[in-house]
Formats: sequence, structure tokens, C-alpha cells
Amino acid sequence: MVIFDMDGTLFQTELILEPSLKETLNKLDEHNVPYIENPIERYNEIMGVPLSEVWRNLLYTSSKGYTELANGLFQKSLVNSINTGKSKLYDFVEVALSDIKDKGYDIFIASNGDEKYLKAIYDYHGLDKYIQHQHTKQWRQI
Repeated sequence: MVIFDMDGTLFQTELILEPSLKETLNKLDEHNVPYIENPIERYNEIMGVPLSEVWRNLLYTSSKGYTELANGLFQKSLVNSINTGKSKLYDFVEVALSDIKDKGYDIFIASNGDEKYLKAIYDYHGLDKYIQHQHTKQWRQI
């Protein structure tokens, strides 16, 4: 068995994170949701933490409603970026995954990413050819 993380290991997350965050912030402006100055700089400092922690750091309020709105907008933007071809696996990922699978190993993905986001990566990039199981931050197979 071989286990991979998705973000930053197989998937070039950096290609879609900042544009999706900018889009989310623009939509938060439309909803009058206050956030800190220089949110992208702060995000870059904390990248990789769960999204609940991201919004605790970027929003001025920890209101559940604002946090859920921000998270929903961000996830929607990320999935849209994937589904419209703005995302990419790292070079040779498919070659490596194919080689590992051909050698008889089961391949697993373990990630703290949102289920819809991971499923979009998995589906758009055709990873079902290689990967037997994906587990999200909730540790459920998707």
C-alpha cells in the first residue's frame, strides 16, 4: 500500500488557491463580510491548515454564518477552477501512479481537503485509473 497526500504532492494546488481566494474575497465584499487587511499574505503564512482555521484568521468575525459563507464560496471557486481546466497534476504524477499500480501496490489518498474539492480533482484528472481509495478530513471514503 502507498499513501499520498493530494495538495502539494500530486496536485499543483498553488495554481488555483490564490485566484479562488481572490474571487471569494470579492464575493465577501458583495456580502459586506469584513476581513483583515492583506488576507492573501496571511493566507500564505497559514496555508495547509483546515479551512475553519483559515477563516478564523482572515475574517474579523468568527460568526458561523460568515464562516460558512466564506467556506462555501471558496470551495465553489476551487471546484469551478478544477472543472474548467485551470488545475494541473505535477509532471509525471500519472507515470509514477501507473508504475506503482503496475507493481501491484494499492494507492490511497489521505487529505484534509473538502470532499467535493477532492472529488473534483479525482474526477477531472481521471485518477480513478490508479487510486483505489480516497479519504477526506472526515476519514470517509469518497
